[in-house]
Amino acid sequence: MQIKKGPYGYYAIEKIDDPDRLCDYAEEIIAGNHSDFYLTPSTEQFGAGLMCCYEFSGYMQVNDREFSVFSSPGKTGTNKKEAKNLILRRRSAGDLFYSFIKLMDNLISPSLLVLDPDMIFTDPEGIDIKLCCLPLKSTPDDLCLSALGASRLELLLNTDFFKNVITEDERNALVFSVKENNESLFLKTVEVIRKPDGEESTPGTSAASASLTQKLKLSHGSVNPGKTEKDLILSCASALIALILLIVKMYFPCFLFFCLSAVIFSSVLKNRKKNEEKLKKAESEENPNNAVQSFLRMRIKSLIRLFHKVTTNLNHLPCKARQETFINRCVPGS
Repeated sequence: MQIKKGPYGYYAIEKIDDPDRLCDYAEEIIAGNHSDFYLTPSTEQFGAGLMCCYEFSGYMQVNDREFSVFSSPGKTGTNKKEAKNLILRRRSAGDLFYSFIKLMDNLISPSLLVLDPDMIFTDPEGIDIKLCCLPLKSTPDDLCLSALGASRLELLLNTDFFKNVITEDERNALVFSVKENNESLFLKTVEVIRKPDGEESTPGTSAASASLTQKLKLSHGSVNPGKTEKDLILSCASALIALILLIVKMYFPCFLFFCLSAVIFSSVLKNRKKNEEKLKKAESEENPNNAVQSFLRMRIKSLIRLFHKVTTNLNHLPCKARQETFINRCVPGS
């Protein structure tokens, strides 16, 4: 995308070479969204293709130097106001991440979101967040959280704008959940971010926050990765010493070092297996409502595929034959 200055303000512009990629349904959903996070797209004819424009007059880029030193007194005034703005920005960020899930509920793929920090905008106070969503066609397989792109999300969250309001554990959890296509973990993290400090959370939110950190640690294979690495190094060193003692025919010390190596290695494997079991147990205890939503979304994908298949076959038939085929396939009792 490019940023250009027009006669009435500043615009983010995306050129679309193939006009057939434009999706009127997606354009209507984005323009009529109630989350107030997505800039309204405006498409114009541009040669043989199209040009999609987003006006962001009055806003600034989130990677602006302003937000790397957000405590500037000339912009934020007192420390009390600065703290309040950061709290509001954190809540706004949580609402933004939640809107990614709502987009999928409206059959809009998160792959259409532009997550380039240069193309995400905010007001001078750093509270409101605006970004672009391209009104293009997508496949049913793209209606999943992993289509958002873990690397794209990680690049965005590592900007100072979000670092000031989101903890490292929360950033890691968001990126990991996108990478693993885990909507439940993503929603739990978002719920923690959306709750302002000092407000009582809904039942289970505190427990979800506590289990969130534990689950993230378990997903990396161990609660203490440094200790595991040291144990593996010690096991390999013991095995190497046992081999050297075997070569010099010192059998009893060789046997002792071999046993030590085997015990340490078996202990590491046992801990890893235990962590995997805990991770599976944590996943089995996730909110069943999220599982229902995922199931419904899968069913919608299947219906879309069926619709594409039927319409593709009908396009090769005359009009009358097409109507009869549709009635025979889709109308019960015909």
